[in-house]
Amino acid sequence: EPLGLKTACRCAQAGSEGSNARWVWPPPQPRLLKDPCCRRQTWWQEGMKGWWGKGGGKYERINAQFSSMPATECIGFGRLEGWFSTPAFIADGRGWGYVQSDCFEGDLFFHLQRSPWLRGINFQKKDPVTFEVVEVNGRCEAVKLLVPSQVQEMEERNLKGGEPTDPNMPGPKDFVGQRVFGNVKCHHGLVARQNWGFVTSDAFSGQVFWHLSENPDMGDVEFDREDVVEFDVCLDENRGSQVRAKNMKFIQKNEVPLIGPPPISEKKRLKKEQWLKNWSVTPPPDWDCPFCAWNNFGRNKTCNNRNAPNCPGTRPPREEWPAVKNVPASLIEESDVQARKALTQQVFGAQAWGTNAPIPPSWQQGVHLLNAGMGTVPSEPSSVPALPALPALRAPGATAEATVMMCLGTFDDLFNNPAMLPGDPNIMHRVHSLVVEVNELLGEDRQAKHSFSMLLAKMPWFGANGLEVRYQPGKNLVAVSPASQSQQWQDQGRKRRLDEQGLV
Repeated sequence: EPLGLKTACRCAQAGSEGSNARWVWPPPQPRLLKDPCCRRQTWWQEGMKGWWGKGGGKYERINAQFSSMPATECIGFGRLEGWFSTPAFIADGRGWGYVQSDCFEGDLFFHLQRSPWLRGINFQKKDPVTFEVVEVNGRCEAVKLLVPSQVQEMEERNLKGGEPTDPNMPGPKDFVGQRVFGNVKCHHGLVARQNWGFVTSDAFSGQVFWHLSENPDMGDVEFDREDVVEFDVCLDENRGSQVRAKNMKFIQKNEVPLIGPPPISEKKRLKKEQWLKNWSVTPPPDWDCPFCAWNNFGRNKTCNNRNAPNCPGTRPPREEWPAVKNVPASLIEESDVQARKALTQQVFGAQAWGTNAPIPPSWQQGVHLLNAGMGTVPSEPSSVPALPALPALRAPGATAEATVMMCLGTFDDLFNNPAMLPGDPNIMHRVHSLVVEVNELLGEDRQAKHSFSMLLAKMPWFGANGLEVRYQPGKNLVAVSPASQSQQWQDQGRKRRLDEQGLV
C-alpha cells in the first residue's frame, strides 16, 4: 500500500474537507476490458475513475520498447496488425505519431518519412493498420505503415497486368487504344527510385503498369498519390500482351483535405472567447480582500492575511481586474500623476548625470540646514556661477600622481576659503561640480580615481556634513553620497579627536 494512499485514507476517515473527502480505501478493483488497447488505461479509466477527483485525467503513455511486453521481440517477424493511436491531422502536422498492437504493450513510434504511403490518407484513432517493426538509431519504430485499402491494392498488383478486379466493371483491356483519365498510385520519389509505378481509372477496375521511359513527361513532375493524370491504354506485345500506360501527362493535384479535430461546442467556444477578452498581458494587479481589507499581491489567489489565516477572501475574477497598462512612456496619459512624476524625475536625472549642471539641494542638505538653524531650503535652486577650471587641472603632460595631488589641493583650497561660510548651500554645488570635473580629467584611469577617492575621503569636511566619498568600480566614477549612520558616527568621533588635538 503506497504511503500516499494510506494518508489519503486517514484524511478521508477524519472527515477532512476538499477532494480528499471522496477518497476511500481500499480503492475499487479494476475491471478487465475487451479492447486490448485499453489494458494500460483500465486502472485509471475504469477501476479508479473518480478516485483521484473529477475525471480520470490523462494517462501516462507507455513506451512500447521498455514495456513488460516490449516491441523489441517483434523485430524481424514480418508485418503486424494494429491500430493508430494518433489521428492523421496530428501526425501530418508534426510528422510522426504512435501505433498500438496486440503483439506488444504500449505505444510504438512511427515517422512519416519511413511510411510515405500514409501521406494524404485520412485515418483516425483505432483505425486498423499493418506495419513492420525495425530498429532505427537504437530504438524501435514502426515502418512501412499501410491501411487495409493499400494492402488490397498491393495484392491486386500481383495479378497479371490488365486483369479486372471487379467482375461488374470492364477491365483495362477493354480500353486499349483509348485515352482516359486516372490517378497515379505511387509517390514521385518512389517512381524516381524504381522508374515504374501503377495508375488506376474510374472507367475500369484494376491497375495498369507504367514505366518512366515510356512516359518522359512525368520525369520532372513532383506528383503525389491520387493526383489526376491522362494516359493512353496500350498493349505490350513483347511482354505477353500486358496492358501498359503510355504518353502520360500530369493534369492537376488531387487535394484531399485531412479530417481535422471535431468542432468545439458552443459553450466552450463562448468560454474561450470570454477568456481571450479578459486576457491581460500584464501580471495580475494587487487586490484588497473584501472580508478583512488586507492588501494582497496579485499573485495571491487567496487572502494572505497572517493575522486572519482563515479568511475566506479570494482574488477577484479576471473580468473584474482594473485596467493595468504596460505601455511606453510616450503613451502614458496625463491623468496618471504618479507615472508622470516618475518620468519627470527620471528625465531630470538623465539630463544632470555626467554634466557640470548644478544639482538642486537634496533632502539631506535640507535636514542639515534645519539642524544648523539656517531656515528652510528654497523650493527652487539659486543660480550658481560655474566654477572656473584651475590652471593646475589643465596642465599638459602631467603624470597621474601629480594630477591627483593637484585635484586634492583644489578641494583643500575650496574648504579653507574664508569666503565660503560653513553653512553656505552653494558649497555643495561646487563640490559636486569639482567631482564631475575630476572624473572627466582622470578619464579611464581606474587606479588614479581609486587613489583620489581614498585621499579625498580623509578630508574632515565630508564627515562633518554627513557625506562620504566612494569609488564605484562598476561605473568607474568617484561619487559623493550621504554617509550611513555608522560612517557618520566614525566621522564625528574623528572630528572630536581632531578638535581635542587642536588640529581643526
